[in-house]
Amino acid sequence: MIKTKIFNKNWLIEFINGDDSRLGLPEKDIVYAGLCVGSIRRIYIANDMIPDKIKETLIHELTHAYMRETLQDFDIKKSEEFICDFISLFGEEIINKADKILTQREWLFGGVIWAI
Repeated sequence: MIKTKIFNKNWLIEFINGDDSRLGLPEKDIVYAGLCVGSIRRIYIANDMIPDKIKETLIHELTHAYMRETLQDFDIKKSEEFICDFISLFGEEIINKADKILTQREWLFGGVIWAI
């Protein structure tokens, strides 16, 4: 488990097996590559994907976390301009955080650090 802060709130990142029930809705045969659970400030990422997909999924789920911490009542699906502004403000920070988390993951679990 990796700890990180998003807007001074504690979040946990867990890299788990892709068939772990925390990655989806087994009763509906839905499995995700990653999942952000804002109510408990936790992100789950399947660790049995190729490195590029792990990084892409982590960035995706971190973006959900940033949005949940900043926009609790905002309907983001209606605003293309908002998405563009959000990425211009926080995109680099999210990607840098993902890189740090992936470095910590490699330190914890071993393996080859990749460059993307």
